[in-house]
Amino acid sequence: MIVIDDSGDRKAGTVTAHVGRQWLGRLGKTDYGIVTVTTVWTDGRVFCPLYATPYTPAHHFTRGRSDPAFRTESQLAAALVVHGKAAGFGCRAVVADCAYSVSCDWHLALREASLAYVAALKPHGADA
Repeated sequence: MIVIDDSGDRKAGTVTAHVGRQWLGRLGKTDYGIVTVTTVWTDGRVFCPLYATPYTPAHHFTRGRSDPAFRTESQLAAALVVHGKAAGFGCRAVVADCAYSVSCDWHLALREASLAYVAALKPHGADA
């Protein structure tokens, strides 16, 4: 399997690249911080970190979310998985948390790469 995870860490100030007001799961709230999208390959016994890339909030781009260089966390995750497959890390499925279950970009990218996936469903009535 290839497992996708994104983690956020608090970061004060505005000088560091990729910092923005965004959801930080470790804190359970929106705050200023950096979010990193990561992939890990596993066979259930061995876990091997593959790739990590920071998510850059839209306000860092001239045209915001409509800027051609802007990528959502889901788009970054899909690209990391496709890169892992191309590098020879075979998998039967990609596994992700509920944040990815609502992303059409993520689903389409994995289908195009012929990768099966499992994503947790968002709890009924959940906003996160």
